[in-house]
Amino acid sequence: MSLAPTGGETPKESRPSKSLDAGGEKLALGRIVAAVVFALFALAFFAAGVVLAITPADQLPGFLGHANSSTHHTLRGVGSLIVGLVFTAAAWFALRYQSLALEEARAADAAERPAEARPVAGASDSQNLPAA
Repeated sequence: MSLAPTGGETPKESRPSKSLDAGGEKLALGRIVAAVVFALFALAFFAAGVVLAITPADQLPGFLGHANSSTHHTLRGVGSLIVGLVFTAAAWFALRYQSLALEEARAADAAERPAEARPVAGASDSQNLPAA
């Protein structure tokens, strides 16, 4: 007995999916990993910016620009904060940006599915069960 569908096509339901469903929108695992990495870099740059702004240069560790003066590295701190904002924007884009090609592909996929296979918007699973 063969479980293969007729016509030689693999049904879409049997294909493994590397995506997460967040609010009705499927996100690829790679996009989520990229957003987490960008967010971690943003937090690191924000922390470095705050440390550079409030700590005198002679008390900084060597990798943050230790100097033999008691001035603050204000310009480096502001630059670090700006880089942190850039990484924050990159994390946001990794999660929320939808390309036009992706939107067109989703619309074409929705148009190809039969009407009975489309999910009911806003209805939970218990509402879709047949009446007993």
